[in-house]
Amino acid sequence: VIEKHQQYKPHHLLVEDAASGTALIQELKEHQIYSVKAIKPQGDKQTRLFAQQSIFESGRIQFPYGAHWLPDCAKELTAFPYCKHDDQVDAMTQALGFMRERLDEPGILGYYREEVEKLRKEGRI
Repeated sequence: VIEKHQQYKPHHLLVEDAASGTALIQELKEHQIYSVKAIKPQGDKQTRLFAQQSIFESGRIQFPYGAHWLPDCAKELTAFPYCKHDDQVDAMTQALGFMRERLDEPGILGYYREEVEKLRKEGRI
């Protein structure tokens, strides 16, 4: 996780604050990674996906064409909850929930507008 954080430098690193995630949050903070956001899961994985269903149905979720991970992700999404692995589904629903809760304008456009505004306030642009 630390290596990927250094590689991609995300503004927010969402970690589920349960089980091993709680220890990971502490470890990341010890490594001075303060972009970590503890996420408290609401309901089970199926409930969390159902809460984001309207975003998928409306066509507002777009995936990068040709991404090497896309076939596995699509397989997992379409087989859920009857698939062996569901980490991508769970991470995606947690990220969508996070974005929905903290943005006035829904979607990635609102997220980017908010990030640009932060940079302006900091005098970085």
